[in-house]
Amino acid sequence: MDEEKIERSLYALRNQIHVDHMLKEKLRKKYARKQKIRRWNNPWIYGLFVASVLIALFFGNFRGEEVKVVKADSLNISNAISFLDIGSGEIEAYAIHNGHLFVSIKQKGVFEITEDGFQLAADVTAESLRLSDNGEKLLFSNGGSIFILDLKTKKKVTVAPMASNTTYSHPEWKNGDEIFAAKQTGSKNQIVKIDMQTNKESSITDGSAPVYSKEENTLVFSRGGNILVKDLKNGNESIVDQGKDPAVSMDGLYITYIKETSRFDDVWIADLNLDTKKKITANPARMDDPTKGMYSYHLPQWDSGRHTLFVLKQQEGFPVKVMKISLSEKEMGPEETVERYLQALINRDDDYAKTLLESPPEFLTISNPHQIGYRIINSEVSNNMATIQAEVQWTYTADAYYQISNYEFSLVKKDGHYRINQVNEISNKQITGAGNEVKSIEGEQSETLFSVGDIPKEYIPAENIRISSLAEIPGTGNIVFSLQEYELEDRNSTVQLLVFDRKTKSFNPLARLSSPGKDMTIKQLSIDSSGRYVAADTFPGLERPRVFIYDLQEKNQLAEFDHAYSKFWQGEKLVLSKIQDNGEVLYEYTPKTGQISGY
Repeated sequence: MDEEKIERSLYALRNQIHVDHMLKEKLRKKYARKQKIRRWNNPWIYGLFVASVLIALFFGNFRGEEVKVVKADSLNISNAISFLDIGSGEIEAYAIHNGHLFVSIKQKGVFEITEDGFQLAADVTAESLRLSDNGEKLLFSNGGSIFILDLKTKKKVTVAPMASNTTYSHPEWKNGDEIFAAKQTGSKNQIVKIDMQTNKESSITDGSAPVYSKEENTLVFSRGGNILVKDLKNGNESIVDQGKDPAVSMDGLYITYIKETSRFDDVWIADLNLDTKKKITANPARMDDPTKGMYSYHLPQWDSGRHTLFVLKQQEGFPVKVMKISLSEKEMGPEETVERYLQALINRDDDYAKTLLESPPEFLTISNPHQIGYRIINSEVSNNMATIQAEVQWTYTADAYYQISNYEFSLVKKDGHYRINQVNEISNKQITGAGNEVKSIEGEQSETLFSVGDIPKEYIPAENIRISSLAEIPGTGNIVFSLQEYELEDRNSTVQLLVFDRKTKSFNPLARLSSPGKDMTIKQLSIDSSGRYVAADTFPGLERPRVFIYDLQEKNQLAEFDHAYSKFWQGEKLVLSKIQDNGEVLYEYTPKTGQISGY
């Protein structure tokens, strides 16, 4: 394999580069229309409290409980990330249960997304999907009928069969014995309640897409292009907003839905008491048609027990993405705002990144060079202004290029939100390997660190080699670099990883990467913020990628992920994407513990 062939192949693969973990925000413990009793632990405060009680009782105005009102516009986005790409097949429905994601892919089945990727949960196709409270039963519709599937025994029971002029869809659990469903008879759409023991139906209201809130005993549904709420206690109905695809949070306090405004889809949230509404996505205009939004959104869902939203996000010509949006009553500080902005750039979630800018440009991300890591260096906050300094690491696909840039982010706080209004690069260092000679370049200063001729012969695997991907180890100035073999006739090419010690000018071997019967090509090297762990992204035979993780201190391999590629280091944790036949999922790997978990 010659150099030009490698470059051409990897250039074709550049679009595979995609640009932390879930924030466990504790929001209000109990919200609107639920009274909350204050508890006091400090005796001095308690004494004042008792005194105030006596005074209030004397005047006959005392109420010992406080009513707190829910406000949808008080929730802020604490993170938003496209963590799952449905790359193969058409996703028809999905459901969240206790942090576990289930997706139904047309003509393939229902899959659970686990640490091992897509796991077949049921050999059925669901047009709409709900899981029971214990996660053991699947309530779904298909072909106009409604079924329940026991995920353990795989036994399927028909709850509501399609008739000659009647179809059922969008089933929703009420309890273990009853469900709600949308029923269409001719041109009439209504919502019914079905007793699963007797199969008896009772009409609830006209409409479709019912969603039930157990906490509030209310039904949210669609009718005539509007989202409505029906109080099942008194039968009252109220319009929430125009929109489709409603969903209710597990505490019953918030509604999310899709609303189209001037041909632009966006995700909205509203509080159930219909006081406030808020748009939580930023849908940019299409480049080929500015009158239309770039994305279409579908089927928002709330994660059980958390104020986290999931939504299907589709861009024409691209795989369907499942986007996760974490909400918090706490507004992000300036440092966190910069971190989220950099993460969004790396993950190519430009629409979210633009919401963090005061005046966003039309384009944000490019294929090469691309960001592979960052760390916050300094933070200064004064009144409604903030200055954040951050180091960002860049690399170029399959090339001896590594860049460390320090940026100064200026932020301003308006309407309670920090937004980035200016970004300045204050320093830049590049490590390049052009002409098989590695140089460090800072401004006008250039220093040759080493050349191929300096490397001991025992570390050079073949005559036809070139210096490829490299990275600087934080805090030491040492260089981890790769030697790429090419144009071999007697065997397949390998990649040699070495560490160059800048003080002693010595070279130490780290690993030799190979794949039986295939040429091994390296894509990039990236190092965590502590300088201890390195991730090597490779393409065995230019097929699906593979990631190797090494401990630079112990000089040993910690992990290997097949059909995966790294996204970025967040501190000492690596965010990586694992590829399966049906799509890609983001995971977080911790080298110190060897643990891998969903992102």
